[in-house]
Parts: sequence; structure tokens; C-alpha cells
Amino acid sequence: MRTSRLVAAVLLLAPALVLAADSAAIHGCVEPSGKLRIVASASECKSNEYDLSWSNGGGAAPLSVVDGGGKNLGSVVHVEDPLLNRDGVYDRSGGPISVDSAYRHGERTFLLRFLSIEPYLDGTSRVFFESCDCSGAPLIRVEPAGMLRPLFTASAIGGFHRLYLAKADAGDPRRTDVCSLLTADTGCEPAADSGATNQLVVPAEMIGQLPFAEPYHVEGMSLPDPIP
Repeated sequence: MRTSRLVAAVLLLAPALVLAADSAAIHGCVEPSGKLRIVASASECKSNEYDLSWSNGGGAAPLSVVDGGGKNLGSVVHVEDPLLNRDGVYDRSGGPISVDSAYRHGERTFLLRFLSIEPYLDGTSRVFFESCDCSGAPLIRVEPAGMLRPLFTASAIGGFHRLYLAKADAGDPRRTDVCSLLTADTGCEPAADSGATNQLVVPAEMIGQLPFAEPYHVEGMSLPDPIP
């Protein structure tokens, strides 16, 4: 069994996203296709699956994202500090620090990204359209998968906290000329300065409006004090 344990709290994002009330941990197996199935124990995962475990709300996570209304939005599963360059040297020219939290919608597991500027919420990808006015069927950019499918479903925030995910039955990605994209904070914009651009995409769908209140910050719920 491949081990990639992530501890994440699940919250109410949309009708199909459920905030559990008991204190037991939830275990799931992520298939090569990216689909998640809930199991009683991580030992039930097959050899080609990743095991995924997260808190059901009974205990405090070491690091949690909290919104402006004091709501716990989930456990931090990844921190990126681009102020350190590839050589590990502090470099202020880097981008903002960001933290990721993991969530699920049905069988899809995805990440949301909270950045230390403006305050800012984003997904892991972008929502594109073949039209030049963000009309028509949405498409989401994916990275080449190689021999293994991505662990997480591609996610994006388009047009002020609207959550988009790659469709569960999206199939293989295809290269497509796209003309416009939805950004997380300004709405519809040209996909490129020259108009159309070619992207590797799959069909996407709008899941719903995220009930988050800015600004966001990280709290240490159960971290040790190095100087007692």
C-alpha cells in the first residue's frame, strides 16, 4: 500500500459536502483515477491506491485555516514558502506564502489554496472557456499525468468564491484552444495577451459558492511550546 497520509477536516461547502459530527477518523482509498472510496481502515486500500485519512472534527488539528468569521476551514496539509529559492536561500522576490487544505465532494478529493496576499483564496488550476466571454462549457487545466493519475482532482476558484472541479467522468485530457478564463478575484479575462492559447484541459463543472469570509489566517491548535 502506498502511503500518502493527509489529515484534513471536512466542512460544509455545498449540499454534497458534509461536516461530520463524531470524533472518529475517516479513512479512504484514492484510486489511480483520482476517485475516493471510504473504507473502515486504511489496510483495505489496494496496492495501486493511496490511503487518505482525516479528522472527523473530534480533535484539534496542529495547523488549521480559519476565516474572518472564526470558522475553521480545515487542516493545513501543505505549506509553500516561495521566499526560499531552489538553493534554500531567502529571496524576497519570490511569490506569497500559501497553505493548502484538503476537501472532498462526493468521490472527488481536492485542494484549496489560501495565500498571504490581499487576502486570497484559490484552487490548484484555472477555469477556461473556448469562447472569449466566459460563456459555454467550462474547462479546467490539468497537468500531464504520465503513468499515474493525479492524486487530487483539479480545482479552481472562478468569479468570487465559486468552486469549479474537473468532472468525475472527465476522461483523458485534450489540448484545446481557449480564449477566456475566470479568475478568483476579477471575473472574466482574456486567456492570453494574444487572445487564444492552447491548454491541456478536461471538462469542469461549477459546484457552488464557498461560504468563506475573508481574511484568512492559520492557527496552531495543538502545537508544542519549545520553551515550556
